[in-house]
Amino acid sequence: HAVDSRPGIGMATIRKEDFVSLRGPQHGGVVCTRRLGWPGGKLHVNCDTTFAGGEPGELKVRVVDARRKPLAGFGYDDNISFHADSVDHEVTWKESNIANLKGHVVRLEFFLTSADLFTFRAVAPDKD
Repeated sequence: HAVDSRPGIGMATIRKEDFVSLRGPQHGGVVCTRRLGWPGGKLHVNCDTTFAGGEPGELKVRVVDARRKPLAGFGYDDNISFHADSVDHEVTWKESNIANLKGHVVRLEFFLTSADLFTFRAVAPDKD
């Protein structure tokens, strides 16, 4: 059985920030950040909830204090859930704005159901 050993050059491409993710199981799971001094601005994520061959997934985010007590207006029920694939999705809540938490120490809790979370970041309002 001969092996083809001809030299060659190949190239593989992936989209931005799509190499490593935290995957939420089919029945959901939570990923919680360490304590963060919120720098202000909006919360953006790179997330894919479109698992091949499965039910559509979901991402929900809530903001909690340093001891993981949910902040009013930033619970999972207040969050506008995400059901798509985007490298730059702005996370929003029905009546609250995370930009108002500038300077507060918070944690972010990402509830992932059949979803891959690649990155999250704060985006200054003038950087959209």
